[in-house]
Amino acid sequence: MLLNLFWRYQNLSRKLLKIRNILQLSSCLCLLSIVPSVIASPIPETLLHRRQTVNCTDLNADFDSSCWVTLGLSDYLIYPRTGWIFTTPTCTEDSTEANCCKPDEPWSTCYLHLAHGVAGYDCSEINPQSCTWDASLDVDPSIAAQVRYVMRNIYNVNNFFTTWWEALQFATTQASTIVGSVIGELDPVQRSHFTLYNVLIGLTIGLCFLAMPEVAGAVGASLIASQVGAHLVIALQEAPMVARAIWPKGTEDSQLVQIGDIEGELGNINKKLGGLLNAGLETLMKDLPTFVSFVQDGHFSGDVDVSLPKTTAGLDMALKTFIVSTAMTKNDWKAYPIPYMSREDLSDSRACSFGPQNYDICQSGQSPGYYYSNTSGIAYVLEGPHSDSTKNPFDLMLDIVNNEWSSLGALFDGAFNCTASGNSGSDQPFHINYDGTIDLSCTSQLKMCGNCGMGCVVPLIDGTCPMPGCDCE
Repeated sequence: MLLNLFWRYQNLSRKLLKIRNILQLSSCLCLLSIVPSVIASPIPETLLHRRQTVNCTDLNADFDSSCWVTLGLSDYLIYPRTGWIFTTPTCTEDSTEANCCKPDEPWSTCYLHLAHGVAGYDCSEINPQSCTWDASLDVDPSIAAQVRYVMRNIYNVNNFFTTWWEALQFATTQASTIVGSVIGELDPVQRSHFTLYNVLIGLTIGLCFLAMPEVAGAVGASLIASQVGAHLVIALQEAPMVARAIWPKGTEDSQLVQIGDIEGELGNINKKLGGLLNAGLETLMKDLPTFVSFVQDGHFSGDVDVSLPKTTAGLDMALKTFIVSTAMTKNDWKAYPIPYMSREDLSDSRACSFGPQNYDICQSGQSPGYYYSNTSGIAYVLEGPHSDSTKNPFDLMLDIVNNEWSSLGALFDGAFNCTASGNSGSDQPFHINYDGTIDLSCTSQLKMCGNCGMGCVVPLIDGTCPMPGCDCE
C-alpha cells in the first residue's frame, strides 16, 4: 500500500512540474484559457469574409490587427540598413534638412513630427494632452499605409499606459477598503508588514494577474481587464526590457509598512505608480526595436479599443491576495496539498459536500477546510492557528471570496507553485526569470506544507525538497 502511494507521488511530481508553469505568465497555456482558439472551433463565415477583404493600404478602411504583418512593418522600421531607424538621418546644428531626427529626441516623437509634417506631438510619456490621435499625414503616398499603422501603434500604446495608470488610481482606493476587515479577521495584533515597493508591485502586476487561469471569472474581476491583461502578457514576453523598466531590481522604496498603515500609504502612492508605468512607456518610445517586439503581435494595430476604464474592477486583486496571504501566514495559517485525491475522492473519503455556493470548498463537520482547485486538479486542506480553535477555515475561505479579497485558486495554487519553485519566503509577489518571463505565483504568500513522512510531492531542487512537512515530529 505504501509502495503504491509512494509511486503515485513520484508520477504526480512530473505532473506537478507542468502545473507549476500555469502561473508563469510567459507560458502560452496561461493565455489559452482566455484567448479563444481558432483551431478548436470553426471560423464563422462572416469572419472569413471580413478577413479576406481587409485592405491594409486603404487609408479610409478600418484598422485591422493583421496589417502589421501584411504591411511588413517590423522590417519597414528596423530591417538592417534599409529600415526607417537606419535611413532617417540625425539633425546637425547647421542642418537645413527637414526629414531628420534631433540627437536626443525619442524616435516616436521624431516619427510623429515627420508623419504629420509639424512638430508638437509627444507620446513618449504618460500625458494625454500631448498625445491625441490625429489621422493627418504629410508623407509620400507610397509609404502612407505603413506610416498610418505605425502612428496607430504609437498612439494606442500611449493610450494604453495612460489609461492603465488612471485605472490604478481607482484600484488603490478599492484596495484600501479591505484593510480594516482583514485586520479584524486575520491579524488583530498586526504582525504583518510589507515593504512599500512590494505594495507598488502588488498594484502594478494586477493587470497581468487577471490574465491567470486561476483568477479568470473570479468575483470582482473585470472581463475586459482579463483580456487586455492577456495581451499585455504576450507583449511583455516579447519585450522583457519593458517589464524590467516597470519593475526594476533594487529600489529606494524599501520602507517597511505595517498592515495597519497600508490604507494611509495607498492614498499617497499614485505619483510613484505613474513613475513605474512611465518608465515602461519611455522604454518603448525611446527604443524602437523594443517597441517593435512589444507590438508585433498586432493587438495595438486593430480597431479594438485597448484602453482601460477608469473604474476597472479587479486591478487591486493581486495586492489584496498578497496582503491577505501574508496576514494568514504571519498568524499561523497554513495549507497542505492532497494531490492524489480527485474531487470525488475528497467528497467520499472526507464525508464533506460541495454546496452550490461554496466555491469548490468541501464542507465537513469534522474538518471544514478542504478546497479543490479545478485548474490544477489539486485538493488542499486549510488549517488555522493551533492556539485559537475558534478560527474556522471554511468560514474564512467563504469570506475571502465573498469579500473579494482574492480568488481561492490564486491563493492555493499560487502558494503551491511559489513553494515548489523554491521562492517561498522571499516575500516578493513576483519574479522576473533569467529568460525574461514573469512568475506571479508568489503573489500568494500562504505557507504551503508537504506531508510528513510521505516523500516530497514536488520535484527536488538541488537535492532538497522545497515543500517539506510542517510541525513534523
